Amino acid sequence: MSHGLMSAVAGFALAGAGALSVVEAATPAEGPPCGKFTIIKDPGQIEHFDAGQDGAGPGDTRSGHYRVLNQDNEQIGDLYFSSSIVPGIDANQYTLIGSFQAVFANGAIHWNALYPLPDPTHPSPAVDDLLHPVAGGTGDFAGARGTFRTFVDGEGRRAGEYDISCQ
Repeated sequence: MSHGLMSAVAGFALAGAGALSVVEAATPAEGPPCGKFTIIKDPGQIEHFDAGQDGAGPGDTRSGHYRVLNQDNEQIGDLYFSSSIVPGIDANQYTLIGSFQAVFANGAIHWNALYPLPDPTHPSPAVDDLLHPVAGGTGDFAGARGTFRTFVDGEGRRAGEYDISCQ
């Protein structure tokens, strides 16, 4: 390898390391431990994409982002999701099926969810005490298995409780 090419490769490596450290600095300092902990979901931007017939209905998707807060309303991470509205077994029954990623400074947690919707136009899934399977994670949450329970806390905030074990 020529000296010029080696210098260019070293320069790119250093530039990449600098970019990585900028990303790390923007991430909240501490993430929660693997185990049992509660988060608050602070709605950010949620988009509804209309597919098929005009208006909300089966086939439509919802994607979005929530800030993840601790009990003191301090941001500790971000939650990203993508979901689709599917018809239920009974007439006029709808379900939101989705994939969710909670990203913390010390890793990420993945879970899937099925939310019953009162109707396809309902702006948000029902959140009263629903239980979802945790299907894995990264970093401190590698191999995460357990549950994520959604609920409304005593202050009326959308909350969730992880009860997980990790490798």
